[in-house]
Amino acid sequence: MKNRLLIATLTCLVSMLCAVSFAYATQCSIVPSSIPWDQSDQGTWISGVYQLTVECTDNDVPVPGYQAEFSISLMEGATWENKIYTLTVYSTPTNSAGIAYIMVPLLQVIKNDGKYIHICPFDDIKCTGGGSSSSQAAPRNSSVVAPLTSTTPGCLNTNTLPGCCETTITVTCCSPIRSFTYCTTTTADKCVEGMIQADPCTTINTTWKPDGICDYCIGQCGSTVIALSSFTAQPGNGSITLNWTTETEMDNAGFNILRAESENGEYVKINTAIIPAKAGATAGASYQFIDSNAQNRKTYYYKLEDIDLNGSATQHGPQSATPKWIYSFWK
Repeated sequence: MKNRLLIATLTCLVSMLCAVSFAYATQCSIVPSSIPWDQSDQGTWISGVYQLTVECTDNDVPVPGYQAEFSISLMEGATWENKIYTLTVYSTPTNSAGIAYIMVPLLQVIKNDGKYIHICPFDDIKCTGGGSSSSQAAPRNSSVVAPLTSTTPGCLNTNTLPGCCETTITVTCCSPIRSFTYCTTTTADKCVEGMIQADPCTTINTTWKPDGICDYCIGQCGSTVIALSSFTAQPGNGSITLNWTTETEMDNAGFNILRAESENGEYVKINTAIIPAKAGATAGASYQFIDSNAQNRKTYYYKLEDIDLNGSATQHGPQSATPKWIYSFWK
């Protein structure tokens, strides 16, 4: 009986150890080259909000689809020796190369009493956990939002966790008053909403935006985004066919097609009614529009315009094409 009890106890302990080992197998760290400070040169220690690159691996093997959790120690003192508050941020989900991004404030603010409010990426930002995520992060530019690669910075979480947590740190005992805003994508229970007085000079104000999307490039919560994976213009005989595909559509009402006769010319809407949205925040769709009023051997330029539920417009493109009579033989 005692032997059976001993075996059962050992089996339980082994299982617990295996579970703990498995839970903490993934290791995430900040990529040093993404840190905008030179640790040995205080002249480079410029306060601001920055995007840092994160790499997550398991025994040196990249871990995709993982969202890392980082704690940030907000320090105070003549040599930044006193911790006055702990902040938490979450990365974008890692891509196939195990790369993700976090948005963090880096502070080197001298108060009127000569003491610092300080956050240093070398000492005060540490990975404290994380978990798998089925969502994908997407980088954004002025024209097309494409899937995240290992070489392009990720800005937006588009189809992911329920909302956006936005935090502003304000330091008042300095001239001028300094304020730093950053966001992170997480769940409501992990967003410590409200105002906290970290010390007499430092206020931390956090808000939860359930429909928000964290822009990891500017550090603010947005409300509308189209994750556009492709937008093309195909010439025909006296016509041009426009095709576009979305990955996700957050609060999208629909699309307009704008046309110009030069790349930098005046773009005019050519669809008679808005092209209604077919997708939502967790899925995309494919669309097609045929411009039948095009002259052969003349180049046209097109922009795709998405309209959100509040009437705000975002343009993508341009794409160009030149219809020709010869294309009639290629149908």
